[in-house]
Amino acid sequence: MNQAWVRALEIELQRQALISLLVLIVVFAATMWVLYLVIKAAIRDGIRESGLLEARRSSRPAIHAASVPETVPTMPDMRAER
Repeated sequence: MNQAWVRALEIELQRQALISLLVLIVVFAATMWVLYLVIKAAIRDGIRESGLLEARRSSRPAIHAASVPETVPTMPDMRAER
């Protein structure tokens, strides 16, 4: 075999390996980005379906109403006395 032919083959193999490595990196980065978006949407939807946000929003009027002293007028004052 001719040395020039072997050297040209080595250069071509290195070029192909570099191209495939770059394609692999781009595909990996795109896959990780899509995975991030899917997981983010799943967590957001799970929190919304759990009702935690609605419970938090609906508890604010109750908390505000409980801060008014006339919420339950028939209850006596409760104090810890020894």
